[in-house]
Amino acid sequence: MTINPAKQALHTMIRAWPHMMRQAARCALAMITATSAISHAEVTRPPAGTDVDESRMVSARPQMPAPCVAVRYDTVKVVMSRRDLEALAAQRPEDLRTDADRVQRVQSSRAAALLSTVDPPKGADDCAEVAASALGADAERVVLDWLENGRALVRDELKGEAVPAVRVRYVGQRCGPLCGRGEIRVSLPEGDRPFLVMSWWVS
Repeated sequence: MTINPAKQALHTMIRAWPHMMRQAARCALAMITATSAISHAEVTRPPAGTDVDESRMVSARPQMPAPCVAVRYDTVKVVMSRRDLEALAAQRPEDLRTDADRVQRVQSSRAAALLSTVDPPKGADDCAEVAASALGADAERVVLDWLENGRALVRDELKGEAVPAVRVRYVGQRCGPLCGRGEIRVSLPEGDRPFLVMSWWVS
């Protein structure tokens, strides 16, 4: 009996279809995960270089990511997804043809700087910790960016629980054409003392 090659190929494809669908789903999920790691809502800050004192309540991530990277402040712990940080660090464009490429290169370098401060993960659910005092400016800007975007889980270590939101305060004072500075301060929702203070602009 002669077997039609086309029919045989069709039967083989039908038998392999469930596996192919699973593989396609895995690829799609990986693409979505990578995209979510490097694409997030752009935060619109108040205009730099002006007198301003504006506070915003930003929702924090509700669930603990695993594996994770946790940055310890005095009484606060900021927890971020390690997979998302690694994906961001890997998205490093070689050619800087557009402004978007330059921004991506900066974000990639900052994520790599943060990851360089912690040990490799010891398991799928491992959470590597680092003291905020050990971070350089680039690494800490990643922490600020994720807090502004609501991508980090924030724990109040005194209460031993995660908080639903953080207060982000933009403070700027202009005292002349070449005089002034601005800061971004992040605190717990019920506290006035910021656990993170980052320089915003200087003139």
